[in-house]
Amino acid sequence: PQTVSFQVVLDPGSRTIRLAFTNDYWGGEGKDRNLYLDRMEVRSSNGRIVKTVEFESIQHEQDCGTYWLSHKSYKFWSNCSLEIPVEIRASDDYTIEVRAFQDRGGEDPAMLVVSVESDIDTSKGAREIRNKLVQLHEKLLGVTVTVDSPDVETAFQLFVEVWERERDYTGFNPEVEKCKAERDDCYYACAWQIQDRFYFDGIADDVLTHVNEWGQPAFDKDRLEEILVEADFRKRSPVIRAWSAVLAYILMDYRYLYL
Repeated sequence: PQTVSFQVVLDPGSRTIRLAFTNDYWGGEGKDRNLYLDRMEVRSSNGRIVKTVEFESIQHEQDCGTYWLSHKSYKFWSNCSLEIPVEIRASDDYTIEVRAFQDRGGEDPAMLVVSVESDIDTSKGAREIRNKLVQLHEKLLGVTVTVDSPDVETAFQLFVEVWERERDYTGFNPEVEKCKAERDDCYYACAWQIQDRFYFDGIADDVLTHVNEWGQPAFDKDRLEEILVEADFRKRSPVIRAWSAVLAYILMDYRYLYL
């Protein structure tokens, strides 16, 4: 077990501490990388405990993780996250400590990403993003807008949608929305063989190499992995992808293309 500790300045309000396992690995029997969360504590600068979580008490089952009584912890066996709500009553420099351990599989240790999130629409980051969108509309489209303008709101919601999807390791499969309407254990994944078979057009011609037993195009796993590594696909920031989508959206506006 190892304790990860860091400090962050927080203002009053509802916050969410997000704990994510981001580098799952399976290399065969005995080569499985998993992450276990044991305990989390949030303290103010004077040592007052604001929040304590014993993770074996969290009865939240997901298709990528669940409470693990034999280890008295919460186990992630696939890329996954937990969101822990915290109420902050005073501005202060807070310490967040997370005690965790792992099943070591492959060459790399398990990676735990800890982030503190505030309300998306009212956070300081949201204000900065909206201000940047105002600048982009003026520079690229030649229009004067405010942070409350419909154009900025539409672009901002697109940013949030892409960021949330990518942050949760989501992909491009539209069947997920249908699944979500029926049950809770749904997740996004890129359906390379079916809906997204043209994803690699213009990137590589040797990814889809044969037809599987169900008559669907199938890909060369080794070649696919090479491409994902070359493009740093697995590590690219969700924020970078969100800005890429928003810029593409603005550049397709008729005011940029024709005026």
